[in-house]
Amino acid sequence: IGDIYLERGEAKKDTADLSKASALYKSGLKRYKSQNAIEELSCVSKASEEVLQHRIVYTEKVKMRVGKAVQSVTENEDKQSGMTRESKLTTDIFACFTGGDDRLRAGDLQDAEDVYASILKEAVETKRDQRTEIVALQSLGDVYLARG
Repeated sequence: IGDIYLERGEAKKDTADLSKASALYKSGLKRYKSQNAIEELSCVSKASEEVLQHRIVYTEKVKMRVGKAVQSVTENEDKQSGMTRESKLTTDIFACFTGGDDRLRAGDLQDAEDVYASILKEAVETKRDQRTEIVALQSLGDVYLARG
């Protein structure tokens, strides 16, 4: 079964499948050692143990290679779009606030307050980035200042 997860993880570049393969190999090795602890290890059993150890090491190497490949693809996508992760996150956060900002500029203070309050509530409930909470609180402060 470990071989299936290893093969699928390599093909899909999925570290979760590779982790499953590694865990299966490790548990197989542990079980194999516990069953053969009483018996004297023969050449065949030593070879089986070496095969399992080799597969564990190989799976970890593949997982590292796949992880680096996925990371570089993400970095390349960010470079192509001209945005870093930080700026993407900031852009997404501030995009949420445009509706409230528009209402605040239009003088519709109650609707602006409702928009900012709902953003704050969602950010707190979902444990989003703290910056979202900070900006929501600042925006609510702007509404209260405008009310006087």
